[in-house]
Amino acid sequence: MRLAEATAIRIYAVLQQKNLTPHDFGKYCQFSEKKLNSILNGQFRDLSVRDLHRICSALDISYDAFFNDSIFQSEIVD
Repeated sequence: MRLAEATAIRIYAVLQQKNLTPHDFGKYCQFSEKKLNSILNGQFRDLSVRDLHRICSALDISYDAFFNDSIFQSEIVD
């Protein structure tokens, strides 16, 4: 699995846990619609630390909590 796909799956899982929609998430993280779609579709090429900060802030989750998930413990191929 690619890192982009794992990240998208994890975002959707946290959205579901917090009863948020992708639209809500987009408002909170303030990404352009194009960038938001590429992240949620697991198609982004590069995600900066700043982007990760915006994602975790929008989800109200720590970096540790975001990445401490079995999805990131499977084989990641980029």
